[in-house]
Amino acid sequence: MFNRCGMQFAFRYIQGLKRPPSAFMVCGTATDKAINYDLDTKILQGSLAELDVISDIARDSVDHDDRADAIKLDPSDIEAGKSVKQVIGETKDRAVRLVGLHHGEAAPRIRPWRTQRSFTVNLDKFLYSRAALLRQEAEGVDLSKWRRKAMLAQAAALWNAAREGIDFVGQQDIVEKFEEGVIETLNIRDTKTAKARKNQEQVDNDDQLTAYATASMVVDGRLPNELAFDVLVETTIKQKQSVQDIRTTRSETDVDIYLNRIANAVASIQLGIFTPTQQSNWWCSEVYCGYAHICPYFRRTERPGNPVAELGKDAGSSNDLLPILQQSVEAVAKAKAEDEEEVTRL
Repeated sequence: MFNRCGMQFAFRYIQGLKRPPSAFMVCGTATDKAINYDLDTKILQGSLAELDVISDIARDSVDHDDRADAIKLDPSDIEAGKSVKQVIGETKDRAVRLVGLHHGEAAPRIRPWRTQRSFTVNLDKFLYSRAALLRQEAEGVDLSKWRRKAMLAQAAALWNAAREGIDFVGQQDIVEKFEEGVIETLNIRDTKTAKARKNQEQVDNDDQLTAYATASMVVDGRLPNELAFDVLVETTIKQKQSVQDIRTTRSETDVDIYLNRIANAVASIQLGIFTPTQQSNWWCSEVYCGYAHICPYFRRTERPGNPVAELGKDAGSSNDLLPILQQSVEAVAKAKAEDEEEVTRL
């Protein structure tokens, strides 16, 4: 989320503002539960579970999801006059279809060793070393005063984060580990649901798969042979379904680059810097972002009333970001005026 939009991260994890889930999230949770049960059965018994069993798991997951009654309806559902109950019913049917699709086309070829394998990677030593490197680089004779100050501030942020303690945690969705002769193969897979097929470039550059590879460097002591997405594609046109098995690899250089991104994110969060995404990105919309209506960086053709007052009213928090932004602008204007007065006096 931080990489996608810093402001979305700030609203959710810094200010703690929660937004209603979508039906898509409820469907994803139900699909994952059923698929994991299917593959866990294969691990324990050597064969997949019965289709009707995992279908029931998907249905029950939707029925017992505490978020279901509070989902946010898509504009298309509202325009069609659908109720929450109707959308939840459609969500249940979709989860069952997707689970059946995975069971019939993806699960038979997967050789699972673990599902939902949790990992924890302590980053403190890495962050301390990065802080020391930044301090060393800040001593460069060719650096400007501004650049040196910025590097030292980033080094201090990383040092403070490491002192507090930072872990990189997550779960690898599906781990394949098997031996063929004397060669051990390690693959990490992840199941995705989508309305369109993914292309190779998307998978080659996907940060989630790089994160999995980074974790395996520590947990397994090696990089995976392959990383893969099992994409369950269900188009809206006649509900046409297909499964994509799309694979990629990662190198130690890719892991180094990803760790650079982690360090930059940690420093930015410590310094309170939350960069908004580009407005042209599809997720920067009221449909896909529950914070668009209170975000000071979200462009609207019509913004009624005073945006500062609107934010305070909607967010209901004394930590609203737009007043801070306004104060920053006022501070810059004041400093500029003082500089002009000083120039005039001289």
